[in-house]
Amino acid sequence: TATATATATNTPLPPTATATPVPPTATATATPLPPTATYTLVPPTATATPTASATPLPPTATATSLPPTATYTPVPPTATATPLPSTGFPSTSTLDNFNRADGAIGANWGGSTLGYSIAANTLDVGNFGNGPIFWQGTSFGADQEVYVTLTTIDTTGTEQDLLLKSQSSSSWTSGVLEVYYDPVGHRVQVWTYSSAQNWVQRGADLPVTFANGDQFGARAKANGMVEVYKNGELVGSRDASGWTYAANGGYIGLWFINAQNAFLDDFGGGTVVTVP
Repeated sequence: TATATATATNTPLPPTATATPVPPTATATATPLPPTATYTLVPPTATATPTASATPLPPTATATSLPPTATYTPVPPTATATPLPSTGFPSTSTLDNFNRADGAIGANWGGSTLGYSIAANTLDVGNFGNGPIFWQGTSFGADQEVYVTLTTIDTTGTEQDLLLKSQSSSSWTSGVLEVYYDPVGHRVQVWTYSSAQNWVQRGADLPVTFANGDQFGARAKANGMVEVYKNGELVGSRDASGWTYAANGGYIGLWFINAQNAFLDDFGGGTVVTVP
């Protein structure tokens, strides 16, 4: 019976030791972890560095195109909008500064001279200054200008006029070009007269307001264009080429109607040698 005990079937224990399959379980489950480690897909999310590619902002920084805007230095040319003075108005000298004794305006003037007088070194329109007066002795060329300083403006006066290309040195009836300022309406109008056409306004009114001491000027060209100036600056122009005497020369002068409170100074004008 002792031998029977030696045959103890306890030898099956080795198969139980074959629980070595446990390692496979350990290895098999460990390897899936690398796939989890493949969460390196997160870097693609990190490739949101395209957002960092907001480096396109430098192109926005290419708002350096502003310098080209800075090249708006063409503004100087606009500043050269002062070329108007380059028109050189007036380009002729003063003919009468009225610096003389009070009384008659003198032999250099013709027309309705009794309506005007010299007072305190100015031309006083006076109560009778309703007719035209003309500078005597010179009929100026087809390109001509005239100007006067409005020392005191009669703010209720009907007409305060400059005359150009008058075909007479004593009367408007032979033909005249008139540029008149209406201080009530704050406007300048250009009119012409000839016996064939009568009075004709050339173009629309030019809105402008003169103040005491301003220079009122006008230029009539051989091509019929008439330019109006305030203190040497161009106010506007009108086409009088349809007038009978547009291409002619003539006399220059003044004409004030119902403006007895007006006083003038520094009358001038003449032939314009170079017309812009």
